[in-house]
Amino acid sequence: MKNLKKLNRQNQIRIHGGGPRKCLDENQCNLGECCSGGSCIRSPYPICGPLLE
Repeated sequence: MKNLKKLNRQNQIRIHGGGPRKCLDENQCNLGECCSGGSCIRSPYPICGPLLE
């Protein structure tokens, strides 16, 4: 067990993910994500924003 290396913060984020990304609009999020409350969140809908009737 003495030969185990501690991971630095960058490696931890790469392995475990950094949590939700911050955003100002949908252009900063990946495909399938919407900007809501300042964070990119997964969306079941292909288009973000208010639905028009």
